[in-house]
Amino acid sequence: MHGHGDVCYRLIQVGLPPDVVDVDNCTPLIYGTLKGCVTCVRALLEEGKVSVQHPSSNSDLMPLSLAARSGHIDVVVLLSQYGAPSRPNTNGEYPIHLAAQEGHADVCRILANHDGWDVPDKYNEWTPLFHAARFGRESCLRVL
Repeated sequence: MHGHGDVCYRLIQVGLPPDVVDVDNCTPLIYGTLKGCVTCVRALLEEGKVSVQHPSSNSDLMPLSLAARSGHIDVVVLLSQYGAPSRPNTNGEYPIHLAAQEGHADVCRILANHDGWDVPDKYNEWTPLFHAARFGRESCLRVL
């Protein structure tokens, strides 16, 4: 949660379960992703062998979506390397929709080869391109 990759590695080595779920339905992978801590995420994936998918069916807590929305490009790349699926959240927004909304052009560039790059969202039927235009994200418009 606080970005201490070396501590993550050590805790996994001494046997703490790397995939526990807290009262907010979040796992260490979720916290590492939200903070953009590549070393923690790498420790959890490599040493802890955690799944790149959330253990519950909550599609709003998918690590790839959280990293995309936050613009943590290194985490997006790492999760992609480990096969993180590009799935829609409860609003029908794929990770690329979220990156386009927030203006993360480099993340959009990476996610343009994933599922959902041209799919409209569930409620407004807006594509990632439309989200970028609506929020005035010129750099994302150029990528998309």
